[in-house]
Amino acid sequence: MATPRRDGTTDVRSLRKAVGARWSAFWFEARFATLPLAICRLAIATVLIAFAVHQRRAFVGLPADRGFGDVFHLAYAGFVPALSYRATAMAYTLAAGCGALALVGLLVRPALVAASALLTLTLLQDRLGFLNHQHHLAVVTFVLAFVPCAERLSLRSWWLRRRPHAPTPPQVVTSWAARLLQVMTSLVFLASALSKAKASWWSGDLMIASQMANADVGVRGGVRALPGFGMSHRPWIIAARLAARLAG
Repeated sequence: MATPRRDGTTDVRSLRKAVGARWSAFWFEARFATLPLAICRLAIATVLIAFAVHQRRAFVGLPADRGFGDVFHLAYAGFVPALSYRATAMAYTLAAGCGALALVGLLVRPALVAASALLTLTLLQDRLGFLNHQHHLAVVTFVLAFVPCAERLSLRSWWLRRRPHAPTPPQVVTSWAARLLQVMTSLVFLASALSKAKASWWSGDLMIASQMANADVGVRGGVRALPGFGMSHRPWIIAARLAARLAG
């Protein structure tokens, strides 16, 4: 703690030292039980597999000689290579396979890093297919790779326990990555909740715009539309909101 002086002021150096110690303890001395971390791995790996399989279905059957560079698209950066539709489907297939490895607890760190890289590559292809949750999933998958989340509920831990004189798996671990994952996810949900407090959300304008942007309109060169998300499957909801706005 900061050392108070006789004149009632506080020593700045000791205050700075105390704040630094608290900051270091918050990030680098945070202790987490291994079982919740393992459950977190199972949940994120399941979401990763479901998302990759869902996205892959949009590109299976499309012409193999066509890709993002053949139709109008808005890449995030010019140096990102334009993938063909077949390569994009393969990237999502590999991402699902990496998710399966993380789910069973084998090669968890390299699998999660590879999955994050594949998601980022497909994400950078086209801003027309913008999805907030793909950004978050790519980042969360990368951070999770540095979390000791395979100590429980994994084939790796099961195999280690079968070895003679195997050490007892830790029940509690310190992890800066787990703290970062905790803070990052909290901030994402907080920002999402605050965005819903805007007048444009309650009036319906923002919802209508977002659902029309995500509607099944065939943004992939008119060959096949991406599967719709949210309420784009339910046009009657959008029609009802539009009617309410027109009536108002």
